[in-house]
Amino acid sequence: MGLQQANNRNYLNISIGKIRKKVATGTPGALQRENKNKEVISELVYDSISGIIEYISFKDHPDFGKSWTVNVKDGDEAFGIKVSEGSRYGGDLLKKMPNLKYGKSYTFFPFDFNDQNGNRKTGLSIKDSNDNKIDSYYHEFPKVNGKFTVKYLNGHPAPQDFKNWDKEDWKVYFMQALKFMRQRAFEYIEVQKNEAEKAPIFEEKTTIDKAIEELPSFDDDIPF
Repeated sequence: MGLQQANNRNYLNISIGKIRKKVATGTPGALQRENKNKEVISELVYDSISGIIEYISFKDHPDFGKSWTVNVKDGDEAFGIKVSEGSRYGGDLLKKMPNLKYGKSYTFFPFDFNDQNGNRKTGLSIKDSNDNKIDSYYHEFPKVNGKFTVKYLNGHPAPQDFKNWDKEDWKVYFMQALKFMRQRAFEYIEVQKNEAEKAPIFEEKTTIDKAIEELPSFDDDIPF
């Protein structure tokens, strides 16, 4: 039997505005922090990551919930960028996913900061190889009478009669919107997969890839 080498993929998570790789304690350059489970973990921390999208996968774990993994390749290095669907990073990915193309290069920039008014801004910015920002497939923000408004596109549900909504009403609406974008993401993946089969440029997922995808996400950011 000939020797075989596994396709080693570096699996990353997005949390607290950074891209993070969980590593063993004592790893050079690693930072330590306490996660939401009060466990001290060691991580290598990065501001952004660039690579060609190979495929995007979905996982619904019985204990850790729904997550998406964007699998990218940069030269000989392969990465899996995992986000919890219920986080703002996951929400941003779903909003922009239909504007992404397999086989194209992108840079992913998570962010988490307070603006000049003290409001927390959290999400995932994506740019193409020409440094063009990837916009939401479902939203535009035109100015009306000097104020920004929201225009909903491509069938995305819009809130109706929301002036008297409470937190529970908004929670129901966001869950409906998330479910809508999830279904559209499945359709997107199928289309991209078919396109890839016409011009195969992607590697097959190995056993080790599939096994690591079973691992839970360490994204502990606020909900979508």
